[in-house]
Amino acid sequence: METSSSSQPIKEYEPGIFEGGSYHWQQDAKITDILGGDYMPETLEDARALVVERFGCVLHALPRDIQRDPEALMTATVLSSGHELLRVHSAVQDLLTPEFALEAARRGVPGWLLKAYPENVRDTLDVVSAYVALDGHALHHASDRLRSDPTIIEKAIQQHHDAIIHAINPPEHLQEIAEMLRRGKNGAHGAEQVHTRQLTRSCSSPSPGTPPS
Repeated sequence: METSSSSQPIKEYEPGIFEGGSYHWQQDAKITDILGGDYMPETLEDARALVVERFGCVLHALPRDIQRDPEALMTATVLSSGHELLRVHSAVQDLLTPEFALEAARRGVPGWLLKAYPENVRDTLDVVSAYVALDGHALHHASDRLRSDPTIIEKAIQQHHDAIIHAINPPEHLQEIAEMLRRGKNGAHGAEQVHTRQLTRSCSSPSPGTPPS
């Protein structure tokens, strides 16, 4: 996608509702409400500079074409530790590609940000693996298919033990996995690695007598 020239005037503000967790701006929210003045950047270059100056946290109040500028979007996502992407993600879904997600992960966004991406991104092995490596809790936001993937599960367990049990799919393995994690967490040194290997085998092939899913 081609971006606007840095010297091209920004389009007029388009009202909209922006949401992100408990953070909510009303329809008349503007950049002036945030800065306490009447300043509005006039060019894309000015807007990008403002995003950096305000640690990303003004992107949701800027015009839609700025929100959709890949450079401004990535900068705001990283500087705001992911929170700004939650506020604008509905307007930029087509820009949230696996490549965008991987670059954001490389720059250090938190693992929970996986939930902001479209389903196809949350079903991409490299992306889910990268975010689970940042935070095992990211497993909660992976696709159903990847929540069954032994490699992903192993990586999540290395990050967080019993905290991610309920994110694991399929459900019939929950009790067995919970017991493995309990023993691995409380056992002798090296037990975690042993039980992680057992878990991988368990998720690769069903136990005898277990009906196919």
